[in-house]
Amino acid sequence: MKLTTAPVNWNNADVTDYRPWIPYPELLDQMVAAGYIATEWGMNMERDAGKLRSDLHERNLQMLGGFVGMELRNRQKRDEEIARAVEIGRFFQSAGGGYLIAADSGDDRDPSGALTDEQWKSLATGLNDLARELAPIGVRVVFHNHVGTYVETEEETARLLDETGPALVVSRLQPSSLRWRRYPRHPPKVW
Repeated sequence: MKLTTAPVNWNNADVTDYRPWIPYPELLDQMVAAGYIATEWGMNMERDAGKLRSDLHERNLQMLGGFVGMELRNRQKRDEEIARAVEIGRFFQSAGGGYLIAADSGDDRDPSGALTDEQWKSLATGLNDLARELAPIGVRVVFHNHVGTYVETEEETARLLDETGPALVVSRLQPSSLRWRRYPRHPPKVW
């Protein structure tokens, strides 16, 4: 079995008082000591792709890619968000990564709210377009359902998968997000 990780398991910018902040590159050393062979990129890691690649190589770690929150559901922001994500995807690729882990950026949504059909179309179109842009450089788009976003529940995740091209966008299912709010006692079936 090969285990991979992400810097968020050490340092979480959303919960800064969770534990003491582990600086880079000590973060990489702790990943190796814990038995991991690969990691996602995190905001607290090296931003120079060559240096990052070297730091990973000397520890026998691989770069997977990284998490990118985007507001593709908003048609007015979609092209700008795709351009930003393509730039980040190129960075991941130059650091040795092959995945851009896309997620809805979330907002102060009403828990009973949902995306409109137009927003679903914009999100799916944006993911498909992003995947087409990144494919030539060998970066795949993986969608991450996440708590507090518009793609969180079983139904929302199924709709996203139905509306995106399976050859373009794959799902990185997070069952805990499916359970978090709408399924507190009975986990949903995972297809």
